[in-house]
Amino acid sequence: RYPDFAVAILYPMIRTLQDVKQQNAVWEAAYKKFVHRKDLAAEIRMAQGDGWRVAGHPKKAGRCYHDVIMRFANVGPFVIHALEQTEKMLIASGKPDRVLELYRDAWSKINPPEKMAQTFMVQSNWYQVASRYADRLRHSGRQTAAGEVEKKIQEQTGVVPGS
Repeated sequence: RYPDFAVAILYPMIRTLQDVKQQNAVWEAAYKKFVHRKDLAAEIRMAQGDGWRVAGHPKKAGRCYHDVIMRFANVGPFVIHALEQTEKMLIASGKPDRVLELYRDAWSKINPPEKMAQTFMVQSNWYQVASRYADRLRHSGRQTAAGEVEKKIQEQTGVVPGS
């Protein structure tokens, strides 16, 4: 009856399991139990990914983070952490060229924010991911593409990126 409370209680208990496979099995069971609550499902999947990452299994962690990016991008701030962790793992594994694709795909999954005060607009997942995507494009030498993303940001939010 109280899913938020249940996850809050389960979280530290699951994290104490030393065997990563056992921990993963319990995370999976929790995920299935709370999949109807997208915010809790995303939180569980992120914790599951973090467990795999800490245990030295980047591919398994990456699958969890990718699931959050593709299925829960509009749920809450989870997508930002999932992108950050995935980006780090891609760079560490010698695949920095896939970072742009990662951000492009994530941004395409996120609904643009409704019209609201700019202060709140810049906190939206859409704005945050778009800004990071434009930054990554610019750092990779793709100035024109970065400018196009920044133009879309300004058209949608009225905010000039970088100001």
